[in-house]
Amino acid sequence: SGHRGSMEAMPPAPPWPRSARTEWILLHPSSGTPSAGQAWFAGGASSPRLRACGLATAAIVAFALILQGRGGKHDIGSLDNWAGINEVFYASLLPWFATSTTTTTQTSTSTTTITTTTETTTTVTTTTTTNFGQDLTLPSQPCYFKYRDIKQPGGLAALCFCQLAGNSGCADMPCRCPQGCSNQAWKHEHSVTFRNRAKATGCPNPTALLTVPKSHMKHVQYLDAWCPRGAPFLLEEMLREGFRSYQANVQRGPVRQCIHAGHHVSVPWLHLHTICQGGVVDNMFQTGPTAWCHTMSYEGEAKTLAAAIVAWAKGPPPAALP
Repeated sequence: SGHRGSMEAMPPAPPWPRSARTEWILLHPSSGTPSAGQAWFAGGASSPRLRACGLATAAIVAFALILQGRGGKHDIGSLDNWAGINEVFYASLLPWFATSTTTTTQTSTSTTTITTTTETTTTVTTTTTTNFGQDLTLPSQPCYFKYRDIKQPGGLAALCFCQLAGNSGCADMPCRCPQGCSNQAWKHEHSVTFRNRAKATGCPNPTALLTVPKSHMKHVQYLDAWCPRGAPFLLEEMLREGFRSYQANVQRGPVRQCIHAGHHVSVPWLHLHTICQGGVVDNMFQTGPTAWCHTMSYEGEAKTLAAAIVAWAKGPPPAALP
C-alpha cells in the first residue's frame, strides 16, 4: 500500500494521445493514471522513430513482468513492479529523446496598401457655329431653290444648266444638253463649272467656261434679293472655282470673268463666264449697266471681287426687270 501511495503523489501527467493511453491500459489495466514519466514514455513519441522505441520498451517491460509473475513474487498488475521498472527505463531513454526537440518560429508580416483615387473631370465644350451664309444654298437650306420648268426664253438652256448642276428639280427629266449630261461638269461645294458651247474671241485658246450655282438662281439680282446673306459666299466660290478650273483645264494665267445683269440675261440661270484675259464672250468685256467684268490674276482676289459684284448688283435698278 505504501508504494501505491507514492505513485498517486507524483505530479499529474500532461495530455497524451489516445493511442498511447490504450497501450498503457493494456499493459497495466488496474491503474487509472500513469506517472509523469510513464505518460511521457507512452504518449510523447509522436514521430515514427519515437513510437518504435516506445513500443520496444513496452515489450521489454511486459516481458519482465511476466517473468516476475511466474516466480510468484508479485501479481502482473502490481504497481510495485511497474514503478521500479518504469522509472529505470524512463531514466535511461530520456537523454536520447531530449535531443529531438524542434523549435518553430513563425514570422507574420503585415502589409499596408495605400490606394490613391484620382478624380478626373472632363469638360465637354459645345461650340455652336452660326451659319452666316456660306451654306445657305446647300440642299435643305433656305436658299436652295428647285428648278421649275416654266416656259420662258432660254428655258431649254436653263434645263440643261439644271441637269449639269444636279438640281433636284430636274432629277427625273431626260437629258436636254446637246453635249450630254454625264461627266461634263467639275463639281464644287455649292456650284459646278463646265465648258460653254459658245467660244471666246481674242484668246489663244477660245475655250470658255461657265460656272453656275446648284441652287436655281435666275440672275445676280435675284440672288441678292432672295439670299442676301448667302450671295457674297456663293459668288466668291464661283469666282474662285471658275479661275481654278480654267487654270487646270484650259490654260494658266490671268482670266477675264463676267456676269450678265438680271435685265440682260439670255439664260434664266445665274452663270459666270471665265475666258482669257483679253478675250470677249457674249459681247461682254467691261463693267457697265448690262454686265460686270473684271480681270482675276490669282484666286485670293475672289472675296474682294465678290463684294464688288454685290455692290454693282445693288446699283440703280434698270427700267425693266424680268
